[in-house]
Amino acid sequence: MSANPKGKAFADLDKTWETLGSEDPLWAVYSEPGKEKRGWETDPFFASGDPTAQTIQERLESLGAERPSPSTPKNLLDFGCGVGRMSRAWANLGYHVTGVDISESMVGNAREFHKGDARFEFRVNKEPDLSLFPDSSFDVVFSIICLQHIPWEIAQNYIREFGRVLKPGGFIAFQLPSRLKDTQAIRRAEWRRRFIDGLPLGLGTLYRRVKYGRSVNFDVYYTPEKTVIKTASTAPGIHFLDKDVDVSAGDPVESWFYFLTKSQ
Repeated sequence: MSANPKGKAFADLDKTWETLGSEDPLWAVYSEPGKEKRGWETDPFFASGDPTAQTIQERLESLGAERPSPSTPKNLLDFGCGVGRMSRAWANLGYHVTGVDISESMVGNAREFHKGDARFEFRVNKEPDLSLFPDSSFDVVFSIICLQHIPWEIAQNYIREFGRVLKPGGFIAFQLPSRLKDTQAIRRAEWRRRFIDGLPLGLGTLYRRVKYGRSVNFDVYYTPEKTVIKTASTAPGIHFLDKDVDVSAGDPVESWFYFLTKSQ
């Protein structure tokens, strides 16, 4: 029995990302200004993941991880893989990558983009846990620009599950914002969303389609770093190593990359 059963929040999350995966999947995965309304071209979109993977790999090595090689193959879980932007970047570093996402439309796109490439496996997971994977399945568990869009009541269970599916001696690296530095911006964003959601006769959906090229909005959730570290460390054998400043969520946001390992 999952410690975090399905509910309305999970159903809303599922619906939002199925919609985004159908309407504008590349922008929903990596929301660069000016790339909305299907403005991404495929090659630069996928290339954008390479610097991040290289930086995180070097950081993992500084913490004791080995780089994969033909003699030391390694399996990596890309949680919230979307269409496989970071999955491809990690495969370029030598990993066999399993990407997992709640959205069938996102995973369908990922499979199409990477058709016939044995370095990848993409899975749909519509459960609030990672029970589709056995214990100790992966050498590295990675997630970026994903957990921030999941309510903490759901995200915390996924983070615990990262520890369960990690092999002893493996490493976890994931990103989460802790706070929005401008509290007035939070109030303005909340007011704006309430106003748009409250428009009658479907005008809110129409407004989003015209302005953004999509019919739904995705939320960003902020979790204090002490809460994240405490939760992550409750998985058996998991130990917090360090946290680095993260800039993927944008300048107004205080965000962190968390690094953990599992006892041998």
